[in-house]
Amino acid sequence: MYLFNIFQRYKFLTCNKILNLIIKFFNIQLLSLTDFQDKKLKEFFSLFKVYKCDKGLIRVGGRGDGSYILPNDFKNIKYCISPGFGNKFTFEKDLYARGIKSFVFDKQYSRKDIPQFINFSKKNINKFSLDKIVKKIPSNNLILQMDIEGDEWEVLFHLKKNLLRRFRIIVIEFHKMNLLLQTTNIEFYISIFKKLLDHHKIVFIQANNSGFVTKYKSFQISSMMEFTFLREDRLLKKKIIKSLDCKYIEKNSPNLDIQKLSKYWF
Repeated sequence: MYLFNIFQRYKFLTCNKILNLIIKFFNIQLLSLTDFQDKKLKEFFSLFKVYKCDKGLIRVGGRGDGSYILPNDFKNIKYCISPGFGNKFTFEKDLYARGIKSFVFDKQYSRKDIPQFINFSKKNINKFSLDKIVKKIPSNNLILQMDIEGDEWEVLFHLKKNLLRRFRIIVIEFHKMNLLLQTTNIEFYISIFKKLLDHHKIVFIQANNSGFVTKYKSFQISSMMEFTFLREDRLLKKKIIKSLDCKYIEKNSPNLDIQKLSKYWF
């Protein structure tokens, strides 16, 4: 079974690379038009249930791009793992003020560029290294903040479930969400979200308004989406909500309109 899964994964990678080359060359979107894909698209959106956070939500890291919505549930959290880094330090600085130390990994920066309160490593997180990092940190109440320009899918695929459970809060900017509409991607995307939702619940979703929107039938999918997850043991009431308070929505790009989410995301 393990070898079969590996074979399926590399088959996905090969097909995906070929399709991406075609898309890039011809500047087109390959949309799924089959009944099978329609069924799978509905299965994908059936996964999305947004839960009310018992302790409320807050924006960490100021306003706009580089800040994120997190549950206001930081007690006994000491560490945040942050693969990928922007040119701002407001998120990590805000966490530091709450007594939470950030471990940041990004190959394109040097130590001299990074404030001393951040534990910085000049390397990128690859598909296997996150496991090693989590194992070295002695805590079952971590934060994962990940924005690595599309590599998040591979990293999550390889991260073991028992290590994923050690994160109380997970906030991820998913890239290439529009590729959900390609035949080779949809089942893989479903498997990643099922893995995340095995022990975590969604408490916030926002489309990054810097991304572009792909339309297919009644569906509109932004190429970049921000998700915040909270481990299910931190949710007492488990109340599902059908919309989000507008006060939590921020523009990533100030000159572009906010991309409103349709009801099938809830």
